[in-house]
Amino acid sequence: MKKITVVIMALLCLNLNAQEKEKLKISASLGGGLAKNLALETQGSNLKAFLYIGNRFSLNMYYDNFKNSIKIKEQYLGAQFNLGVISTKSILLKTGIGVENNLWQNHFKFDNKYAKPQSLIVYPNVAIEYNVWHIKLYSDLGYNINWKEPRLQLGVAINTRNTFSKKDKRHTYPYFGNKQKEHSFSKR
Repeated sequence: MKKITVVIMALLCLNLNAQEKEKLKISASLGGGLAKNLALETQGSNLKAFLYIGNRFSLNMYYDNFKNSIKIKEQYLGAQFNLGVISTKSILLKTGIGVENNLWQNHFKFDNKYAKPQSLIVYPNVAIEYNVWHIKLYSDLGYNINWKEPRLQLGVAINTRNTFSKKDKRHTYPYFGNKQKEHSFSKR
């Protein structure tokens, strides 16, 4: 875990200088989808908000709900700080680390010293996003260090930057490349 944290921090430091030279751009996306605990094979729902800061960084806030699961009834509320590693005009690969609060409703059914009603978890992740027009398809694979469980988030989000602008018919979406991608719907 320490090695992963050191590598992520080193990558962040290398990109800070590049960020200072560019004009700071902030944009957001909102979405939802499915969450799956791959170790326990439980499924739930996912809500996610993306806040993009500059061309490389993003802060993601999310809520995963596994309350309807038969095995384990739990919820996760977390925040991730991600760094865009590889990007094309429509695909973005990013990695990061986050912290989440695990609320476990039926913890008392399990005879385990780690079973608590609430716990704080460090959560490294890798994600891929596909952007087209105002739509983002996202897939986020993270690892619960406490329980050694991988968890997958799949969903669809709406890119909110200039999405509902009536003045300008060119729309942009969050993109970690050198420039914002533009779609023009009028002949100019």
